[in-house]
Amino acid sequence: MRDARLQPAQLDEIVLVGGATRMPLVARLVTRMFGRLPMRHINPDQAVALGAAVAAGMKARDAALEEVILTDVCPYTLGTEVAAHDAQGQLRTGLFHPIIQRNSTVPISREDTFYPIHDTQEHLVIDVYQGESPLVAKNIKLGELRMALPRHLPKAEKGVTTRFTYDNNGLLQVEVTEHHSGHKHELILEQNPGLLDPGQIRERLAALQALKIHPREQQDNLSLLARAERMYEEYLDLREQIQAWIVAFRGALDTQDLRLIDEHRQRLGEALDALERHA
Repeated sequence: MRDARLQPAQLDEIVLVGGATRMPLVARLVTRMFGRLPMRHINPDQAVALGAAVAAGMKARDAALEEVILTDVCPYTLGTEVAAHDAQGQLRTGLFHPIIQRNSTVPISREDTFYPIHDTQEHLVIDVYQGESPLVAKNIKLGELRMALPRHLPKAEKGVTTRFTYDNNGLLQVEVTEHHSGHKHELILEQNPGLLDPGQIRERLAALQALKIHPREQQDNLSLLARAERMYEEYLDLREQIQAWIVAFRGALDTQDLRLIDEHRQRLGEALDALERHA
């Protein structure tokens, strides 16, 4: 519920799912947690089958489910290993840096930028981990990409952009682009190896291309920013307020969190509408 940003009062009903929930202790615990009784007229075992049937119908695009929206989420946080200096200036390695957060709606694509630690560093390794611990040693390593770096460049020019793209078939594509050369490295990881044949993997990767446009470059966001900047030029006495709105929206875009971006986009659009109505 914390990940979904929901409060207990926002739930319509509480359904017990799975045979283990028949235990009276589970029902009492749920009642204590939510302050009300769960629904008891639904068979917990049948609830599992009903959920599986709905999921199968969605996969088959059954006409009876045209108005049903079912979203898959990423079950684990996916990220890479980084190093950072602590408050005493000591370099700490083995730190986990999330790129796709747990419970993000899939398909999803996120990117981040990384740099080598030293100017003379000759290799850069992008390790791929899944888990929730701040230390990679306690998470699960899925794979790695290793690349050579030119010695003659300073570390500030040897950065890489790392993009994780994850779909609802458990397919994870890791792309690393070198800033100094533009060269790309790719790693494909399957949650269930062998489930998809090479042709299906190519189809899924092609379908995911649209997700790889950063929110900063998406047309609706560019249009809204252009509108806000135009109004900043026009309304001299409100420039400070409009600038604050623009900064907040740009900050939301940088997070690449689509839900947060949608909230900020709607808020900014409504604020600009109100400003124009009362101008």
